[in-house]
Amino acid sequence: MPPAEAWTLEACERYAAETGPEAVADLVVRADDPRHPALLLS
Repeated sequence: MPPAEAWTLEACERYAAETGPEAVADLVVRADDPRHPALLLS
């Protein structure tokens, strides 16, 4: 990750911890590994 974008890691972690987006979403797509995307249904 470019150093100029490093701040986004902490921001994304804080957002996930404070809002719990996976708990309220009907559909979640994890794309942290483009070779193995994952679809989560709730």
